[in-house]
Amino acid sequence: MHDQARHGGAYIRIHVTKQGFDPLTQRLRWSDLEQVLDTGPFPDEGPTTDDPILDGVSYSFQVTAPGRTGRHIVYAVWRAGHADQNYYMCSDVRFPGGAPDPTTPPPSPPAPNDGCTAAYTPPGQWTGVSRAR
Repeated sequence: MHDQARHGGAYIRIHVTKQGFDPLTQRLRWSDLEQVLDTGPFPDEGPTTDDPILDGVSYSFQVTAPGRTGRHIVYAVWRAGHADQNYYMCSDVRFPGGAPDPTTPPPSPPAPNDGCTAAYTPPGQWTGVSRAR
């Protein structure tokens, strides 16, 4: 991870979906995640970059998520060390093994119908009104 503003961190917590979660057909919930790393506090020091635009420092952490195969979601929560600011990152990953990707995308889940509707009429096109020439 890269810290351009040199925030440091109260922690970075890495979560990975549990085996059996299907990111192609299921919506992600906290209960689908397992925390696999909590770095605890770390300073705003580390390897830097020569890129003048990127600037900052980079952090690297070893993460293990045993027993997983196939597609998963990795979800990270970074709490800045200087303030109560949280940053969230999400990645779609593939562990060795598991089923291959489907050849056609799965159907989209239907959107819930809460009874709200809206209609739009473009300006100058009033229904039931005729223009005089």
